[in-house]
Amino acid sequence: MNLKILISFILMSHTVFTFASDVQLDLCIKGGEEFGNGLGRDEIPSDCYDLLKKTAGLEAIKTSASGKVFAFGHNNIVFNKQDGIVRTIAGSNTQLGEVIALAIDESNHEIAVLDERGNVLIFPSRMSGNIAPYRILKHKDLHGASDLMINAKKNELIVFNNSKQSLIFFPRLANNHGRGKKKAPSVLRVVRNLVGIESVTLDEAHQELFTLDTFKNRINVVSLDNVSDSLASVRSIALPTSFKNARKIEYSIGKDQITVTNAAGETVAISR
Repeated sequence: MNLKILISFILMSHTVFTFASDVQLDLCIKGGEEFGNGLGRDEIPSDCYDLLKKTAGLEAIKTSASGKVFAFGHNNIVFNKQDGIVRTIAGSNTQLGEVIALAIDESNHEIAVLDERGNVLIFPSRMSGNIAPYRILKHKDLHGASDLMINAKKNELIVFNNSKQSLIFFPRLANNHGRGKKKAPSVLRVVRNLVGIESVTLDEAHQELFTLDTFKNRINVVSLDNVSDSLASVRSIALPTSFKNARKIEYSIGKDQITVTNAAGETVAISR
């Protein structure tokens, strides 16, 4: 076969495949918008799970510290897999904007979702459907936020704002739609000037916070018992020099290790 014809065929095949994938992705997103709308659209096609997982952002894909819960979100849909069951949260009642990041709270059976508007929406992790959030947190310091964590032992919700190089600590039950003391989304404390920090993760058992410092190619370890307006490291862990473009860290209590993911989706495990 003529080389030019072969190249043209390959390019055309790739274009057709990309177009088909984009069409399927649009159908999945539309399915999320119509999920549980009362018109019989109560199912999202099974192949959407794998497709949306491939296109979800790094911080929107999380495994719980115990390894028992896996969840991810893309656009307006959140999937949550535990005990062999996949649950779906989607639809107009969820009030979800495009999912940026999420956090799994195993202790309280909840999932916290950060969306593109800077809102944090809290959902039950053992329910599926077009359900309203338990709580909604809105605050000016959340605009531009990129990740979040739940520290159930201290009843805190911790938001990482990469654009403002800061960590913001809120009460876990803060709720703009709540009553009394639970309504005010008061900030407990803010840690600023986190230059070079790309990702954060939490070891709730040892009350330690890990920050990925891409400037120095290392992970800084901070005691959450001593956090004030600064993050003083108690130790640091060097990343392998061969591992480039690190973007995300995630702690596993079962393996007592930190998984580091780079921009290419490659991973490396490091002992805590």
